[in-house]
Amino acid sequence: MSSNYSQPQAGQAYGPGPGGYQQPAPEKGSGLAITSLVLGLIGLMLSWIPIINYLAVILGLVGLVLGVIGIWKSKRVMSIIGSILCALTIIISFVAFASFADSVDKSISELEQDLENVEPVD
Repeated sequence: MSSNYSQPQAGQAYGPGPGGYQQPAPEKGSGLAITSLVLGLIGLMLSWIPIINYLAVILGLVGLVLGVIGIWKSKRVMSIIGSILCALTIIISFVAFASFADSVDKSISELEQDLENVEPVD
């Protein structure tokens, strides 16, 4: 009975040889870049929602720090894109918060004005 599997000969190495396949070493900062990109995307989606945009600012700050560290370590485009998305998250969150606060302020002043114009019932 013959098998299709050959046994290694004496002196033959098991791993990849000079012409064999070797797994490339992971690039430095790639995990930071991916994390920054994901936090930027999640934060960008949450930054438009009035109360939840506080969480988006936190995600944006963490992602921005990780993205800047990723830029210094690897200078990858993904780190730069993640940092830009996180910065946009922070900016949009503050704009959305200011708009929300302005709307609430206008609504309260209109309500007070309407209450002043109401005549008391005798």
